[in-house]
Amino acid sequence: MSKSEFLGCYIDKNEDNSNKFLKTPIFSYIFSHYCYTCSTLFSQDERSDHIDHKYSESLNRKQLQQPCRHILQPLENKRSNAQFFFSQTFIDYLINKIIIKDSWDSIICIGCSTIFENLRCHKSEKKFHYIYLIMIIEIQRNLILFNPYFLEKWIIDAFPNLKMLDHKIEYTSISSLNLCRGKKGSPVRMFTDICRSKFPPLDDINYKYCFECNRYTLLTNQHCFQCQSCTSKDGLPYKHCSLCQRCVKAERIHCNTCN
Repeated sequence: MSKSEFLGCYIDKNEDNSNKFLKTPIFSYIFSHYCYTCSTLFSQDERSDHIDHKYSESLNRKQLQQPCRHILQPLENKRSNAQFFFSQTFIDYLINKIIIKDSWDSIICIGCSTIFENLRCHKSEKKFHYIYLIMIIEIQRNLILFNPYFLEKWIIDAFPNLKMLDHKIEYTSISSLNLCRGKKGSPVRMFTDICRSKFPPLDDINYKYCFECNRYTLLTNQHCFQCQSCTSKDGLPYKHCSLCQRCVKAERIHCNTCN
């Protein structure tokens, strides 16, 4: 697909603009302005239609290539359509240390628009075949899901072959909804059927390698030899309860009445 054929798509889920749909050549300068009120690109000839609206004008090539980073503003309705963008640090990690290093060549991004944009603009000799749809990256029948750790039970029920990683997925602070608030940090983790030993740590300070589990875990996640796993889910220390025969949060005390 040539640059002139490349299409960027954006669907507005705002209730007031639910029928808005944009599909335009991403390298075209015909539509060089973006209206935040209408959630649409428009040309210089259409400027009079948006004169009283909030808009950005004279968008350049870089802005058009990465609209999530430079143009679009995430929706912030907690109940229906709150949006979060991956931090640039995590995007660079995923592309350079996983995708490029493992020679992925076909990628489907669903709900990962910032990863899609960065892959398209990545300065590499590697040529990717990718399709932007709408929280999944699928490659060579492998799968990575991005979801909070407390959904693990339901995710594993649906995808029994997936395993959760300890890596805390950070997001940008562009949204007023602070997903990473609190001492636990971000609750979002990667669930994957790829061998977990292939995922290097996000940094050299907060992670360690567990030889028993053959993967990187959070520094505070201690291996339990009874459970034969690093059992912490939220990054805080867990302890083994011999009566429950499983690990629980360190502050919990077994109730002999409830047993």
